Amino acid sequence: MPEPQANASTPLPGKVGDGFSAPIEDPGEGKVPDHIHPDTLMAKGVDPETKETVTVNLAVLQKKHGEKKGRALYERIARLGGFFNPNEEPQGSNFAPDLQLEGLDRKTRGELDAILSEA
Repeated sequence: MPEPQANASTPLPGKVGDGFSAPIEDPGEGKVPDHIHPDTLMAKGVDPETKETVTVNLAVLQKKHGEKKGRALYERIARLGGFFNPNEEPQGSNFAPDLQLEGLDRKTRGELDAILSEA
């Protein structure tokens, strides 16, 4: 019986990705990009098994949407999720902690997921 052949629609095991849908190529001794988690080689805040966003990270949003739009999305999520109000930070502040989405009430999580999916 012949072995099944892989075709273009069948992903190959170990396929290298962009860090959002699959892990990036291991840089070995090289530097891992700021938006990539060094252990999972996936974008920070993305669950490597489910590919679900569990934490919002400024560097990831800026990589995905550009510097200006990424920051605007991050600030909108920070306010809507009740994490903090970036507008109340001192001028020149670079305070941008990761925003943990797990444990949020269903309504707020739904609103945040909608923002992330429309972006």
